[in-house]
Amino acid sequence: MFTFDDASSLLRGQFELPWLLRGDFNEILWSGEKEGGARKDQGLINRFREALDDCGLEDVGVKGNPFTWSRRNRNGQPVRERLDRFVANQTWKNMTQNCLVSHLSAPVSDHFPILMYFEFIQQRRRLKGRADRFFFETLWAGYENCESIIAATWNSDNSASSLNVVVGKLHLTGLKLVDWSKKEIPNIPKELKRLQLELDKSEHEVSLIQALAVTMPEPHTTENGVVKEEQQQEPQNDEKAPENPPPPPPHPPSLSKNAQKKLLKQQRYEAKKAEKKALAKEQKKIDAERKRKEWEEKLANVSEEEREKLLESRKNLRKERMEQRNEEKEKKRERLLKAKEFGQNVVVDLEFSHLMTPNEIHSLVQQIMYCYAVNGRCCSPAHLWLTGCDGEMGDQLQRIPGFDKWIIEKQNESYIQALQDRKENLVYLTADSENVVEELDLNKIYIIGGLVDRNRWKGITMKKAEEQGIQTAKLPIGNFIQMSSSQVLTVNQVFEILVKFLETRDWKTSFFAVIPQRKRCQADSEEGNADDTLNKENEQKDDQMASKKACVENEVPCNSLDT
Repeated sequence: MFTFDDASSLLRGQFELPWLLRGDFNEILWSGEKEGGARKDQGLINRFREALDDCGLEDVGVKGNPFTWSRRNRNGQPVRERLDRFVANQTWKNMTQNCLVSHLSAPVSDHFPILMYFEFIQQRRRLKGRADRFFFETLWAGYENCESIIAATWNSDNSASSLNVVVGKLHLTGLKLVDWSKKEIPNIPKELKRLQLELDKSEHEVSLIQALAVTMPEPHTTENGVVKEEQQQEPQNDEKAPENPPPPPPHPPSLSKNAQKKLLKQQRYEAKKAEKKALAKEQKKIDAERKRKEWEEKLANVSEEEREKLLESRKNLRKERMEQRNEEKEKKRERLLKAKEFGQNVVVDLEFSHLMTPNEIHSLVQQIMYCYAVNGRCCSPAHLWLTGCDGEMGDQLQRIPGFDKWIIEKQNESYIQALQDRKENLVYLTADSENVVEELDLNKIYIIGGLVDRNRWKGITMKKAEEQGIQTAKLPIGNFIQMSSSQVLTVNQVFEILVKFLETRDWKTSFFAVIPQRKRCQADSEEGNADDTLNKENEQKDDQMASKKACVENEVPCNSLDT
């Protein structure tokens, strides 16, 4: 058996070398390293300390669970001790300042395995703000530069100790490979997403061109190229023309110049919107990289103690944010569960996916995401239903992160089948209806048509409701706002108006808070701005009056409040 006398004779005269010992020492260094059972003999503890001092060894420490041995005594009481440990001399400690020890679990043995690892890779994770690990991509091996980068990094000179050389070179190689891949190798998922967006955009442009081509009648030309109207030919020879000739196929209604201009304007708007979105994304990426570099420079320019304080402060700040976020999530969940039982039911009808292009379906999915987000933030949320969630629409919805955890009703069947026992309470909201909603009825179920069609299918929701024999109604927009164009709004705008009304019980406030200013006439926009200004001025006056009243009660001069 290897004893401390053997260790002392082995280390004598070699203390300048780095030494690290690991094993089951069957002793504890402090009384706090034992829990339960009889108290440990203090003489044995002191002799263990003296033995370590004679050998020039110190305990490396541990992170997390301090015990490595566990068993129950005769009385059934659990006893836990720290019998296994790493010990090292000062030379080794100076060489490896970033090592940590943790105790793993042992399903069979009563001794826990102990693990030593180096922390500077962990620090890099904290600096970057995410718990990522280095993975070597098989794709990299196909590039010529990959092997040269690994060889150049691995063959570089380093005057540090051999242990740090290996770990440091592994870490440095990973960093250089990641930086190289970002510059030389395209991000495959991002590239696929970009190509998919371009494909959807092209499909949408083709559909617009086809719509224009179908509605334009083809001119007939003569051999000389002169445009000529089609004339009805007289029957020749002695053959008699049929008494009832078949009617010519009807031409689809042609788009007016105004409609064509609107289509082209919409196309230019979408292109500009995509460009602005790409620029904003790139700027966000640049800002994140700048902040990361500033943080790393800040840490590099402070002492080790201040650095630890900064890291701990940032860790605590993130912890507080996470706790606050979890608390908000729990409150949001409680509100949505309460709305599911007692709230206003609102249905989004998703049975129009066959009439939309892939780009329009994607736009509708985005609007549904906005609906759920607005509903979660609202103090008095509604209970959201999605019906007709099958086919392409269902596939797009399933791609939303966390969609399965949404507190809503999801039905693959139509609302008529899902709510057949409450058909008399169904109300389809459509701008073509003559009925006006004056007040939201909790017993009613309001339906919003989930259709993004750029006004191609006018009146389709009204026709559908009439065929199904259910009630229709429209929001009282005309009573409060004069629209600069049609009263057709997006799905998320209609839904947000409804939940805003549930919160304020005021249609005018709800409309002015949700409907974009570009869709309102100038007079209404100025009136809305004037109302907002007046409300702010009244609030300021109320605050000043309250402050003056408090000053009078406290006998404090308040001249500064009048300025």
